[in-house]
Amino acid sequence: ISFSWADVRVVKRIVAALSKRKQRYYLLLGDYQGVGDTPGSNSIRAVQEADGVIIVLSRSYVGRYKDDPNGNIAKELWTMRDRLKEGKMGVVYLGVDKHDDLKDAPYAVLGETELPFIGSQPLATASDEKIQEAVNDALKAINEANSHGEPGSGKTNNRRTRRKADHR
Repeated sequence: ISFSWADVRVVKRIVAALSKRKQRYYLLLGDYQGVGDTPGSNSIRAVQEADGVIIVLSRSYVGRYKDDPNGNIAKELWTMRDRLKEGKMGVVYLGVDKHDDLKDAPYAVLGETELPFIGSQPLATASDEKIQEAVNDALKAINEANSHGEPGSGKTNNRRTRRKADHR
């Protein structure tokens, strides 16, 4: 899970939804998690070892990327980009804030030409049921991307996998 610390409340709700499904996940959230290495190296390694990433997209996430273009979020995104080009993972975005507030998101880093669909209801105000629905759909998209990804295309995202599923 790639996120900004300002969104930790929503992230913990996403983690609860993943746990309810007994779904494996990884995020750097513990007080001492990652001791012995740099935060940037920990971020890179987490993405390198992931089968997929849920980006918890928010104004804070966008701001952190813009304010620190060599920071941990940027390092995670660059690593995702490289793995997407190799066809080795699925990435989905879940929006904490309204779509219109996230138009400056760094989606182009991952090869997108526009901001992918992030859900119709911001997770910041979503019920537990809606969070669970968002997580279920995110996992489905990641699983589809992993089973239908095209190595080298860099396009193993939600939109492409849904189109492929529709053409079966």
